[in-house]
Amino acid sequence: MTSRKLNFQSVGTSPLMRVAVPSLVTSLPHDMATYRVVLYAGYDDNDAFWAKRGPWKDKVVNGMTIKFVQCPCRAMVCNTNCIMNTAYNDGAMYFFRSNDDTALAKGQDWISTFASVLA
Repeated sequence: MTSRKLNFQSVGTSPLMRVAVPSLVTSLPHDMATYRVVLYAGYDDNDAFWAKRGPWKDKVVNGMTIKFVQCPCRAMVCNTNCIMNTAYNDGAMYFFRSNDDTALAKGQDWISTFASVLA
């Protein structure tokens, strides 16, 4: 995630907390009770907002853990690899990549759907 060209001054007004987190929680009404959901929020180590105010502590929102990952990268692919590697090393079983400004459809319980196809 980036703060480049955005004018937010707090975590609460960032796209992560205004868009991604609320839509993720409402898209998983039953899956949140079935699965341990961890959102890995990665940022460049030179980001004007995230890196300058970090390091960030893990945060729990509506039963979902948000884990902030500072990546030594300047490119999206490198950051994605950094974030996924952290999740993998933490023991994550399933991965789903999204952006901090992506809103998911309400009430889909898509983790159960995806997991059943992969099982």
